[in-house]
Amino acid sequence: MSALGASLGRVGAVAATDLRVRFRRPSTLVLLALLALGAYAMVPDPRTGEGILKIGGRRALYTSAALAVATGGLLPLLLGLVGFYLGSGGVAADRRSGAGLLLAATPVRGTEYLTGKLLAGAGHLAAIALAFCASSMALQVVVGEAPLEPGVFLAHYAVLGVPLVFCVAAFSLLFETVPALSGRGGDVLYFFVWTVLLSLAAALGDPSSGRLAPFLLDYSGFGFLFSQMRQVTGATSFSIGWGGGGAAGPPYVFPGFVLDGPALLRRALSLAPVPVLLALSVLAFRRFDPSREASGTGARTISWRQRLEGLLRPLTSRLLALVPRGDDPGRRPSFARALAADVERTFRQAPLLVAVAMLALLGALLGRAEWVRGTLLPGLVAALVPALADVACRDHRSGTASLVLSSPRVPALFVPWKVASASLTGLVLTAPVFLRLSAGGIGSALPVLSATLFLAALATLLGVATSGPKLFVGVGLALWYVALNDRGRVAALDFAGWAGAAGPWNALGWLVAAGCAGAAAWALHGFRERVRVG
Repeated sequence: MSALGASLGRVGAVAATDLRVRFRRPSTLVLLALLALGAYAMVPDPRTGEGILKIGGRRALYTSAALAVATGGLLPLLLGLVGFYLGSGGVAADRRSGAGLLLAATPVRGTEYLTGKLLAGAGHLAAIALAFCASSMALQVVVGEAPLEPGVFLAHYAVLGVPLVFCVAAFSLLFETVPALSGRGGDVLYFFVWTVLLSLAAALGDPSSGRLAPFLLDYSGFGFLFSQMRQVTGATSFSIGWGGGGAAGPPYVFPGFVLDGPALLRRALSLAPVPVLLALSVLAFRRFDPSREASGTGARTISWRQRLEGLLRPLTSRLLALVPRGDDPGRRPSFARALAADVERTFRQAPLLVAVAMLALLGALLGRAEWVRGTLLPGLVAALVPALADVACRDHRSGTASLVLSSPRVPALFVPWKVASASLTGLVLTAPVFLRLSAGGIGSALPVLSATLFLAALATLLGVATSGPKLFVGVGLALWYVALNDRGRVAALDFAGWAGAAGPWNALGWLVAAGCAGAAAWALHGFRERVRVG
């Protein structure tokens, strides 16, 4: 066998092994189930006069081309954000399991290893995109407005999704291999990188301006989508998603994209960042070398976040010393003391939350009500997502889950304990805003409470389901991003009430959703405990 063939074989082996591991993760099954249901929730019933795709104020007929473009246009949100958090962690998993040390002793080069990881990540995201495509095709059959054309669906999904899945997988690999980007700070930073690149493609590819987004920056496909819509329809405005009221006039028959040679070349150019990101990953990769890992004996790179937390940790310790401890061995164990101990653990592990809570208190006391609602509240909700992500799964990640679950009554009360812990942590941050907005009427402040409880319950559900924090970070930030950009046009999306569109009934709906998420987490955990004990 030639050297090239042997190298390709090693790349294929790494990719195939990593793909099997990814598809065995509970997070993949959870996301596939959510996508199967989400396709039906995202597409409005055409009998109501609404449509997921509107062109020039007219609803597009639900043909294969229209539904492929409309649902495929949601891939930058589903894969570009949620897919990043779901797909990352492969290198870290090899490091934690010890498989990395075995790989380091094999002839597999770092370039081959990372290329295999890149292909596995892209294949994983492509499978998720195909599952969403299949759900959308099934929806068209149910709606029955036009005959199903699978080839049209697959062609539009391919031209929109192929550059996206490879670029997202490359970003995921880069953020894993660069030490300063591999933690929770990197997870938050990627969200802003994704937002900037997505907004840039949308702004430069705005069909009303006639400009086309730079091909190399348009990995999301937004600029390509805008230019194609302008070219095919000649319309100066179109929208994807709910909202905007009923459509005027008869349905518009959308013919689909013009997928000729120049169009395919433009999308192929969007793959250019992939080899650049892969090369940067190779340069940063330490090949699981213990002498180069951050350890007690080796050189350790201290990030800005670690420095800031080091400065805040003494203040955090003094403030927490004022709270009665929940782990006093001289007292009989109780749910309340266990809850206090878990909340204390959250703030000790993330001293930045103390600074956030203090800033929230000062902002609520000194800021005007409009600023508190429209600026401070969205910022707090964004801070809540990474803060709550680790509460339900940190025992599993630290290897202490067996010890925790062996305590009396803990297996039966584990989910209520974690939901209560996440809720209390969230309320420490959002209570000042709740009290400030309550001065203008309790109805305007209820969405703050319901959003806090919903995020706590959702964090527990996804943490129990996946044994990791990343899926909740992706889902939570995606929900925050959609609500922020919707600006209250759809009242149900204003889940925290910062746009002023949510009322008491909206708050009640999100409280019901929080209860359903908590119940699902309890049922799932109980099922796993029965399987483990049995």
